[in-house]
Amino acid sequence: MSMLMASYQISVVNDTAQATPTNFQQLIQTTLQYPSGTRFWSPTDGWLLAWLESLSSTNQATIWVKIPSSIPPNGTYQLYMTQDSTLGFNVNYLGEAPQLSSSYAQYDNGANVFNFYDNFAGTSLNTTTWSNVGSSGTSGSTSGISVNNGLSLTGGDGGDAGHETWIKTSLASGSFTGPLATDVYENSPSTATCFRWGLTNSIPTTFGGGTDSIGEQIYNDGNWYTDTGNSSGGTQNQIGSWSSLANTYVIWGFEATESVVYYFDPNTHTQLSNPGQTITTTIPTYSSSISLSLTNGYTNPIYVKWVRTRAYPPNGTMPSVSLGTTQYSGELITVSVP
Repeated sequence: MSMLMASYQISVVNDTAQATPTNFQQLIQTTLQYPSGTRFWSPTDGWLLAWLESLSSTNQATIWVKIPSSIPPNGTYQLYMTQDSTLGFNVNYLGEAPQLSSSYAQYDNGANVFNFYDNFAGTSLNTTTWSNVGSSGTSGSTSGISVNNGLSLTGGDGGDAGHETWIKTSLASGSFTGPLATDVYENSPSTATCFRWGLTNSIPTTFGGGTDSIGEQIYNDGNWYTDTGNSSGGTQNQIGSWSSLANTYVIWGFEATESVVYYFDPNTHTQLSNPGQTITTTIPTYSSSISLSLTNGYTNPIYVKWVRTRAYPPNGTMPSVSLGTTQYSGELITVSVP
């Protein structure tokens, strides 16, 4: 039993003509009084799974809550946020990103919240989830790929594209069918590097475009590019210069269908407009792998803490969140909180 200190009603409003998928990851940003003691409850679905992505020095939190039920078109889903000073993270109803815990991934429940998730915990690559492609096509050296509570890719040698350092998911074909959203938490310590990632059917063989890739992103020399990546070589578009983000962990991400890709500003994680929205007939059929790489010609490393996929918001629009006033403030009400 636990003493509930405060409870807030939250309305999640789907203002589109399309229902949300079931098991939808809803973004909630708010200030928390007791971050580790926060829980979410729905009259429809009971206690909900949630994952704390970030927490500022002023307790401004970014949280993803998994909603089991579909929110109908122009519909509202009601839930409650409780805050209890006596509770802590419990790797289930509220977990947190791996780098937030004193011990790496100690309270990380991302695998329970997101459709696909890996935090590269431990000291070896999970070969059930990832294929260690190596640094020369599909059968080269893997010396530039290592895991130590996070992934590092090193060893670019200035050679041709066949010497890129790659890993890709080794899950069953169709694991990443769309529409979907996918994000990666990555650090390029130097602007003189080239981090490349996306959804691919095969390992790209040239810098200018892969074979059957979608949503591919390239962080190169402090600039950020997109690549439609198809068998004819693909098309790159520069969508921003973020040299200030060197030596900083950043969430790169996109939301995609087979015909449109929405990219995000890594500073604010808000959807980019032109050319953030790319509509093209050259985007191929959905891919079977997520790939992460350090491109040829760059010896400076890149580091990754986590990768995830989540449900595609209806019509590319995240439902809005309205936080109500405190329901119980200063009162002690005995409830069962997980």
